Amino acid sequence: MAKIPADIKDPNLHRGPDGKLDGVLFEEAVSVFSPFIPKISSEAFVTLARTTLKSWAARGTTTVFDAGIGLTSGWPEIALIKSILSDPLLPRFGGALAIQTVQSFVSFLEVLAPPPWSVGAARVQAIKFWLDGSTQGFTAAVQEPYLNQPNNLGILNYESDEKLLGLLVPFLKTGWQLILHANGDRAIEQALRVLDTAFTAVPNRNRKIVHRLEHVTVVSKKQLVRAVELGLGVSHLIAHVRTWGAVFRDYVLGPQRGERIDPTRDDVNVRVLYSFHSDSPISPVNPLQYVDTAAARLIDATGEVLGETQTVSLEEAWRGVTINPAKQIGRGAEIGSLEVGKKADFLVLGKDPRGVKPGYLHKEVEVLETWVGGRKIYGGKDRPLDT
Repeated sequence: MAKIPADIKDPNLHRGPDGKLDGVLFEEAVSVFSPFIPKISSEAFVTLARTTLKSWAARGTTTVFDAGIGLTSGWPEIALIKSILSDPLLPRFGGALAIQTVQSFVSFLEVLAPPPWSVGAARVQAIKFWLDGSTQGFTAAVQEPYLNQPNNLGILNYESDEKLLGLLVPFLKTGWQLILHANGDRAIEQALRVLDTAFTAVPNRNRKIVHRLEHVTVVSKKQLVRAVELGLGVSHLIAHVRTWGAVFRDYVLGPQRGERIDPTRDDVNVRVLYSFHSDSPISPVNPLQYVDTAAARLIDATGEVLGETQTVSLEEAWRGVTINPAKQIGRGAEIGSLEVGKKADFLVLGKDPRGVKPGYLHKEVEVLETWVGGRKIYGGKDRPLDT
């Protein structure tokens, strides 16, 4: 149905021992086939999405940022998001459009409304680009081969800097935030190189926008310093440590690289603006778990600490789910901390987390209430907060 020719040359389409396409898809190939995957009804989509968002609110999520709107369903997702968010008792919602959704618009971006776009209660402000694959899937673009795979450096989706640059610059000129998926240090190097060139090419860009590198799993301290110099933020899929830490260390990267995946202590030391995310459904949405993992770096399967030198204080870990991501999405003046004049987003916890051993917060600290903009969205009867 996708009309893929048998002789296509695409590293994301796998071939069997006979040299023929065998139906196994890697990374970007999914977007080619996703339009042909049967979809659930709009009504079911809205119901299930609301259920999911409510479950995230119950875990203390006040703001959701979806960095891939339209990736599987295209433009209809915009209308669905508007319908979903007509329920007021949900987390605040914003996001990035997948480049696959908007790539055909590059030539006439300047005639479209500038970002952010208001889609009902949602705020769409960014464009998401995928530079490589996943580290645990051995498709992230790395500078040194994967453990026991001497010929595997992963997949770099944009083999040409010029092609990526040609896509980034029009969005940069028209005020869009750029979010670049880059798990491996080879992809991160390309991101830094191309963004540096793009920023030079657009000197009058909006410098208040924090462009961001997403996942940032295998990264050097030198690369983080360059991210600071370019004014970039970084966001880590921090559950890598808790869920796959032993696998990264023993099977994917080896001890030296495996122990310093998602290096939050380096983030703090070089003063890069960092945050944590779930990449749902890759890991559960649970802010307390992100904080826990950054502070203790415990591996669930073994109880070991993965890279003790990369642990951070509890306060530093909290910044990764509060003020730092608020700044990354351009809303630091509105949310992310409790201050006069900001929106009343906060949690009521069953126990003071400062009295709990790092690594066990998500098991011992209960979220009793979640409030967004002065409205309780989880924990009992809805009522506005007296201000």
